[in-house]
Amino acid sequence: MEKLKLSKKITAATVKAFAKRNSEKLYVKNESTFSGYSDMVEDIKNPVFLKTELTTKHLYQTSGIHGVYMVGQSRDSFKLYEDEVYIGISIWNCCGDCILTIKK
Repeated sequence: MEKLKLSKKITAATVKAFAKRNSEKLYVKNESTFSGYSDMVEDIKNPVFLKTELTTKHLYQTSGIHGVYMVGQSRDSFKLYEDEVYIGISIWNCCGDCILTIKK
């Protein structure tokens, strides 16, 4: 975890490495998601942290993490996230925003 706190810039590679190192204890909280019905990103009411796992499906969109959607080509934004219970990475782009974390 100290490695994540000390990184100068968080990138997609940082997210993938974080997920791989902590694959058994990952949590994701989707705060907004793209809706094809309204053709825009909509907030999710009462978002909560849910246990997630690495996946081999849809690797291009999810980067191998179930519930985390990344656009690629420098169109994703990342920021360190920390609260009383969780620590991880906040990810946002045109598909929505989510927080990939582990428990402290």
